[in-house]
Amino acid sequence: MSCPFVTFGLLPVMVAFMVSVLLGILWFSPLLFGTVWLRLIDRRNEEISREEYRRPLFLSLIIPGFISVLALTFLLAWMRVTAVWAALAVASLVAIGFVAMALLGLVFSERRSLKLTLIHTMYLFCSLNLSALILMLW
Repeated sequence: MSCPFVTFGLLPVMVAFMVSVLLGILWFSPLLFGTVWLRLIDRRNEEISREEYRRPLFLSLIIPGFISVLALTFLLAWMRVTAVWAALAVASLVAIGFVAMALLGLVFSERRSLKLTLIHTMYLFCSLNLSALILMLW
């Protein structure tokens, strides 16, 4: 297997990562699902704007976002995916087959909120598919 950075290049990987983080910031903002998300995690906007909450929230987008984009890059390179539709299929299968099912398991075992789980799952689904699209179209 060749290095995925040779296959895709480092710049598209970094752009996909940055777009993933920006999508997360938008996703969990009041413009999209932030208001519902805050209610579901039993927090208020004033609390989240404090430094003690901002850093963990930001890190929760940075670290998983980088590793997810990196893993998707390796997977697409390993599978020698060259078509956009195939990359979107792989990203969708990973998001639904692994991420969504793992999070759904928490709904059943820990009685987590299904609505909260759907907000997180759909963000990850969109993030992985957007990353796959960037990697393939670059």
